[in-house]
Amino acid sequence: MEKQRSENVVKIQTAVRGWLARLHTKRLLLQRFDSTFPELSENSEVVVSSPAVQMFKMAKLFIFLLDPRKDEVRFERMMKYLVASLNEDNPKLSFVGVFLNKEFSVAWIKVVKNLCTVSSTILGNISANIPNFNKKVSFYVLVLINFTSPNTWKISKSKALAALAPHLTQLCHNITGHLVDSGLMADLKLVLLKGLASSKVLLKKTTLSAINNLCLRPVIYSGFSSKLVSLYILNVLCVPTLVHQLQAMSPEILTMMRSNEVLKHSIRLLNQEQQLRIHFNAL
Repeated sequence: MEKQRSENVVKIQTAVRGWLARLHTKRLLLQRFDSTFPELSENSEVVVSSPAVQMFKMAKLFIFLLDPRKDEVRFERMMKYLVASLNEDNPKLSFVGVFLNKEFSVAWIKVVKNLCTVSSTILGNISANIPNFNKKVSFYVLVLINFTSPNTWKISKSKALAALAPHLTQLCHNITGHLVDSGLMADLKLVLLKGLASSKVLLKKTTLSAINNLCLRPVIYSGFSSKLVSLYILNVLCVPTLVHQLQAMSPEILTMMRSNEVLKHSIRLLNQEQQLRIHFNAL
């Protein structure tokens, strides 16, 4: 009995000390996080002051040691700083500058894919009942747009990096492909259903335009492959009132769809009887 009691005491002490150590580590991590990404007042401009490598290391720790979905406030704040850093042409301040360092390039790709996947998931789960629905949707769509096109990276316009342009484009294609495999189109469908197909239109013109650009991006990147056109039909074109709202709010998107022959590619796919049955059954 004495031996059993001693073993039980050790087990209890182990559990409690482990729990206290984890709390202490988490507290230290959050302190470091808040010093790297200081709190922002409402509508204040984001000023990037922390080195890009420091932001990268902190983002990596935050993604892998904490759950961003449980601390969405901090995650959103971090993404504001990372997006703002993309407007920097200094590699030491631009988040993309970390990728140019061979020591971090592979890990950087993994971290960005994780950041974008979490952003996509949060985007699909935003409640239509919150007062700032459009603003929140607009922010996360902006995050995904920024990380899936090198045209939004100021550092990529540098003459010194002109030779890397094809590699940066391919990098964005890979990130976009990962997002599609992780359910990007389904998340965008949820946003469109909440924002357009409910009792009240909640999305504003600029947000709707950004969402449609993001929806079409992987389709265009794939060269209108059957798989991506199919996903576009099942998750975007099927949303009730979509074309009507585009015509009313943002007709230039329909013009872009015509110039890219989006409907032509869709009809070409659905012209195959088996594909038609598959899509109708899915819908």
